[in-house]
Amino acid sequence: GRGIPEGAFSGPYKELSGRDLTSLSIGEIMDLQAKRPGMSNAEWYRQGRLHAVGRYQFIGDTFARVVKGMKLPPDTKFTPEIQDQMAVWLIRRDGWRGVWIGPTDHATYAERQALDKLARSRG
Repeated sequence: GRGIPEGAFSGPYKELSGRDLTSLSIGEIMDLQAKRPGMSNAEWYRQGRLHAVGRYQFIGDTFARVVKGMKLPPDTKFTPEIQDQMAVWLIRRDGWRGVWIGPTDHATYAERQALDKLARSRG
């Protein structure tokens, strides 16, 4: 797929690890996303490490910033509801244009308008 290093995994985390991503805690995800200097992509994959996670494909630095900003405890489960709350928090602070490719490529005009309205409701 586009932007996925050769040998990397893209798909449901359960296929790789036997666990649903939503059963992991925020702390577990942060640990699995943490940079490991010198680790090859193949080793990263073999260890079940994570890059972009969840419905909104949060990457490590952004994920950590949102967790800190929202003051989410490390034992918080990465449920669909938490993922939505994290996305809303981020959109209200950074907007969505230039942040997420998905809405640009796949959202309808009405969906992009709704995202713009959410971004303007910064709070």
